[in-house]
Amino acid sequence: MSKSFDERTHVMERALCPICGYAPDRATRAMGKGNRPPQKDDISVCFGCGAVLQFNADLTLRSMNFMEFSKLTPYQRRLIGEAQRWIKEHPITRRETKH
Repeated sequence: MSKSFDERTHVMERALCPICGYAPDRATRAMGKGNRPPQKDDISVCFGCGAVLQFNADLTLRSMNFMEFSKLTPYQRRLIGEAQRWIKEHPITRRETKH
């Protein structure tokens, strides 16, 4: 379950990155129009480690596999790469993680 934070950002119940354990509390829509919360199969990038993730139906996160990633458009892959570069350049501190 989520609630609207601003036009594109939704406050989330805590979900853990399956790779590093980072617990995001918000999801921001990077593509598309409208104001809707994350849905099953929406893509996310972990702010803790940069892993490419997908939302499950219950809004928990899972790793995106290679076949799923290969089906993304070049534009989607570019956005993911830009997000990963930004995350690498702006690492979170240990106290910002919610392990």
